[in-house]
Amino acid sequence: MSLTINSTIEDAPLANNAAKKVSRFLASNDRPYVELRLSNGKKFEVPEIAVQALQNVLACMSQGRTLTIYPEDAELTTQKAADLLNVSRPYLIQLLEDGTIPFRKVGTHRRIRYADLHAYRLTFEEGRQTALQELAEETDKLGLGY
Repeated sequence: MSLTINSTIEDAPLANNAAKKVSRFLASNDRPYVELRLSNGKKFEVPEIAVQALQNVLACMSQGRTLTIYPEDAELTTQKAADLLNVSRPYLIQLLEDGTIPFRKVGTHRRIRYADLHAYRLTFEEGRQTALQELAEETDKLGLGY
Protein backbone atom coordinates (compact mmCIF):
# COMPACT_ATOMS: atom_id res chain seq x y z
CA MET A 1 0.00 0.00 0.00
CA SER A 2 1.26 3.45 -0.86
CA LEU A 3 -0.20 6.93 -0.82
CA THR A 4 0.45 9.39 -3.64
CA ILE A 5 -0.44 13.04 -3.14
CA ASN A 6 -0.62 15.07 -6.33
CA SER A 7 -0.80 18.73 -5.42
CA THR A 8 -1.89 21.45 -7.78
CA ILE A 9 -0.75 25.03 -8.14
CA GLU A 10 -4.05 26.05 -6.55
CA ASP A 11 -3.15 24.02 -3.42
CA ALA A 12 0.22 25.71 -2.92
CA PRO A 13 -0.78 28.90 -1.03
CA LEU A 14 -3.12 27.08 1.36
CA ALA A 15 -0.57 24.30 1.93
CA ASN A 16 2.22 26.83 2.51
CA ASN A 17 0.17 28.73 5.09
CA ALA A 18 -0.84 25.51 6.85
CA ALA A 19 2.74 24.16 6.85
CA LYS A 20 4.01 27.33 8.54
CA LYS A 21 1.27 27.19 11.18
CA VAL A 22 1.86 23.51 11.89
CA SER A 23 5.62 24.11 12.11
CA ARG A 24 5.16 26.97 14.61
CA PHE A 25 2.76 24.88 16.64
CA LEU A 26 5.12 21.90 16.77
CA ALA A 27 7.96 24.16 17.93
CA SER A 28 5.87 25.20 20.94
CA ASN A 29 4.28 21.81 21.71
CA ASP A 30 5.75 19.99 24.70
CA ARG A 31 3.51 16.91 24.66
CA PRO A 32 3.98 13.65 22.71
CA TYR A 33 0.58 14.17 21.11
CA VAL A 34 -1.43 16.90 19.47
CA GLU A 35 -5.10 17.54 20.06
CA LEU A 36 -6.93 18.28 16.82
CA ARG A 37 -10.34 19.89 16.57
CA LEU A 38 -12.45 19.35 13.48
CA SER A 39 -14.74 21.98 12.00
CA ASN A 40 -17.72 20.11 13.50
CA GLY A 41 -16.26 20.64 16.99
CA LYS A 42 -15.12 17.06 17.61
CA LYS A 43 -11.66 16.67 19.14
CA PHE A 44 -9.16 13.83 19.07
CA GLU A 45 -5.50 13.19 19.86
CA VAL A 46 -2.85 12.38 17.25
CA PRO A 47 0.77 11.34 17.91
CA GLU A 48 3.12 14.28 17.36
CA ILE A 49 5.12 12.29 14.78
CA ALA A 50 1.99 12.05 12.60
CA VAL A 51 1.60 15.83 12.73
CA GLN A 52 5.29 16.19 11.79
CA ALA A 53 4.58 13.97 8.77
CA LEU A 54 1.61 16.19 7.90
CA GLN A 55 3.88 19.24 8.07
CA ASN A 56 6.27 17.59 5.60
CA VAL A 57 3.39 16.72 3.27
CA LEU A 58 2.16 20.31 3.39
CA ALA A 59 5.67 21.63 2.69
CA CYS A 60 5.91 19.44 -0.44
CA MET A 61 2.43 20.49 -1.54
CA SER A 62 3.35 24.16 -1.09
CA GLN A 63 6.10 23.61 -3.69
CA GLY A 64 3.71 21.86 -6.08
CA ARG A 65 5.56 18.58 -5.67
CA THR A 66 4.04 15.11 -5.87
CA LEU A 67 4.69 13.01 -2.81
CA THR A 68 4.44 9.23 -2.47
CA ILE A 69 4.56 7.54 0.92
CA TYR A 70 5.51 3.88 1.16
CA PRO A 71 5.49 1.68 4.24
CA GLU A 72 8.97 0.32 4.91
CA ASP A 73 7.85 -3.27 4.22
CA ALA A 74 6.19 -2.42 0.87
CA GLU A 75 7.29 -4.52 -2.08
CA LEU A 76 7.77 -2.76 -5.39
CA THR A 77 7.79 -3.92 -8.97
CA THR A 78 11.00 -3.53 -10.92
CA GLN A 79 9.48 -0.67 -12.92
CA LYS A 80 8.39 1.25 -9.80
CA ALA A 81 11.79 0.65 -8.16
CA ALA A 82 13.61 1.83 -11.29
CA ASP A 83 11.42 4.93 -11.39
CA LEU A 84 12.23 5.72 -7.75
CA LEU A 85 15.96 5.39 -8.42
CA ASN A 86 15.62 7.30 -11.68
CA VAL A 87 17.38 4.52 -13.60
CA SER A 88 16.29 2.26 -16.44
CA ARG A 89 14.53 -0.99 -15.65
CA PRO A 90 17.29 -3.07 -17.35
CA TYR A 91 19.93 -1.32 -15.19
CA LEU A 92 17.89 -2.03 -12.05
CA ILE A 93 17.57 -5.69 -13.01
CA GLN A 94 21.36 -5.81 -13.42
CA LEU A 95 21.70 -4.44 -9.85
CA LEU A 96 19.29 -7.09 -8.61
CA GLU A 97 20.92 -9.99 -10.45
CA ASP A 98 24.45 -9.09 -9.31
CA GLY A 99 23.25 -8.97 -5.68
CA THR A 100 23.64 -5.23 -5.14
CA ILE A 101 19.99 -4.90 -4.12
CA PRO A 102 18.16 -7.83 -2.50
CA PHE A 103 14.92 -9.04 -4.08
CA ARG A 104 12.62 -12.01 -4.15
CA LYS A 105 10.78 -13.69 -6.96
CA VAL A 106 7.04 -14.15 -7.06
CA GLY A 107 6.63 -16.59 -9.91
CA THR A 108 8.68 -14.96 -12.65
CA HIS A 109 8.35 -11.44 -11.25
CA ARG A 110 10.95 -9.73 -9.08
CA ARG A 111 9.84 -7.79 -6.00
CA ILE A 112 12.05 -5.32 -4.14
CA ARG A 113 11.39 -4.25 -0.56
CA TYR A 114 11.18 -0.49 -0.25
CA ALA A 115 13.51 -0.64 2.79
CA ASP A 116 16.19 -2.38 0.69
CA LEU A 117 15.79 0.11 -2.14
CA HIS A 118 16.05 3.00 0.32
CA ALA A 119 19.18 1.49 1.91
CA TYR A 120 20.79 1.17 -1.54
CA ARG A 121 19.91 4.76 -2.38
CA LEU A 122 21.48 6.02 0.88
CA THR A 123 24.66 3.98 0.30
CA PHE A 124 24.87 5.17 -3.32
CA GLU A 125 24.37 8.80 -2.25
CA GLU A 126 27.08 8.51 0.44
CA GLY A 127 29.52 7.15 -2.16
CA ARG A 128 28.58 9.91 -4.57
CA GLN A 129 29.12 12.61 -1.95
CA THR A 130 32.49 11.10 -0.98
CA ALA A 131 33.61 11.02 -4.62
CA LEU A 132 32.51 14.63 -5.15
CA GLN A 133 34.37 15.73 -2.02
CA GLU A 134 37.55 13.95 -3.18
CA LEU A 135 37.23 15.54 -6.61
CA ALA A 136 36.82 19.00 -5.08
CA GLU A 137 39.87 18.46 -2.85
CA GLU A 138 41.95 17.31 -5.83
CA THR A 139 40.81 20.35 -7.83
CA ASP A 140 41.90 22.62 -4.96
CA LYS A 141 45.30 20.89 -4.71
CA LEU A 142 45.89 21.39 -8.43
CA GLY A 143 44.73 25.00 -8.22
CA LEU A 144 42.24 24.55 -11.02
CA GLY A 145 39.40 26.40 -9.34
CA TYR A 146 35.84 26.22 -10.62
